[in-house]
Amino acid sequence: MNKILNRIIEYRKAKGLVQKQMADKLEIAQVNYGKIENGKTELTLDRLLKIADILEVSVNELINPDFNPDNLSKELQEENLNLKNQIEEKDELIKLLKDKITHITHGFTSQINGNCFWQVNKIDRKIAEGINEEEKLALLTEREKIIEDYKKEREFNLGMGLLTKQDFEANFEYLSWLYENMPDRDILK
Repeated sequence: MNKILNRIIEYRKAKGLVQKQMADKLEIAQVNYGKIENGKTELTLDRLLKIADILEVSVNELINPDFNPDNLSKELQEENLNLKNQIEEKDELIKLLKDKITHITHGFTSQINGNCFWQVNKIDRKIAEGINEEEKLALLTEREKIIEDYKKEREFNLGMGLLTKQDFEANFEYLSWLYENMPDRDILK
């Protein structure tokens, strides 16, 4: 605290002010101001702010004599640049992770939807080729089981929050388009 009081005295004298002038500006008696400089009266934050204002210096300069606003500005600029670079790196990493998640999600929904889609279409083609009623009934039962298993797996993934309804719908639309536009449908047989 004595160092701060010594700096207040130095700055006061450098400004050519006497204790009486400081006391008048603070609107206190000279004797009370003298007690502040002598350390006999506690220096409050409010008083310190007013003294700094009167002396036209920052509180930092009174508390820390090595304070240099120019150095602080350079340090802040460097720190800002550092933070900006870190944010950009994190944003880039977040984008990469989102892309990876999208890719994994697409692959996962493709696997789930694709299994159901291709198996059901394969059964539908066999039925369309013309088979006896017993074989048709067996294939329709198999088809229902495939769809039921698909629904269970889909509901499990939705319930666990692993995939969204939109993930499934978008992928199923893609697979439907792909099948309709596939040049050689015989690959699926």
